[in-house]
Amino acid sequence: MHYAKAFEDLEFLTERPRRLCAYWEEKRSGQGAPNKRDLDLMELYEIAPNLMVRDVIGDGEEYWTRYWGSQLSALFGYELTGKLMREFYPPDAVAVIRQTYDYILKTGNPLRLIGHVGFSDDKEHRNYEAFHTPWIDEDGAVVQIVSCYEFKGGGQIPVDEFPNPADGWKLIRDPD
Repeated sequence: MHYAKAFEDLEFLTERPRRLCAYWEEKRSGQGAPNKRDLDLMELYEIAPNLMVRDVIGDGEEYWTRYWGSQLSALFGYELTGKLMREFYPPDAVAVIRQTYDYILKTGNPLRLIGHVGFSDDKEHRNYEAFHTPWIDEDGAVVQIVSCYEFKGGGQIPVDEFPNPADGWKLIRDPD
C-alpha cells in the first residue's frame, strides 16, 4: 500500500528533505534547475543514506536507479542501484511513481510529498516526507531526479499531517 499527497510549497516537516532542498537551491543559483554535472553526493554525505538518484531514459519512458541509499535498502529490504523501474516494481507501482516523475518532467519543478508506504509484507507501514528535485543537462532537459525520503520514526513526523486514504488523498494531480 502506498498513498501520498503532493505539495508544491517547500514547508518541510523534516530535516533531510529540507537539506536536499537547500542544496538544490544553492546549486541552481537562481536558475530553473541545477545542472546534473553540479551534483556531488559527497556534499550530501550526511543525508546520502536517504537519497535516491534516478536517470531519465528518453523522454521519461523509463528511469534507471543510479543510486539507492542504504537507509532505503534497510527499510524497503532491497537494493535498486543499477536497476530500471520495470525490472523490479510491478506495473501498478510503476504507474504511481511515474505520476511524480511525469509532473517533474512536465513542469521542471521540484515536488514535496507526504505519504504512507508499506515496505514489504513482513515490515511495518510508515509515514514519510519526500522531496523530489529535477536536474538538467546543458540543453535544459530534465535528465535526473534526485529524491530524499525521511520516514516517521527517524524524523517523528506529526501523524496529523499525513493523508488518510478514506479522505480521498491521491498521489498527485496532472499539471495540465
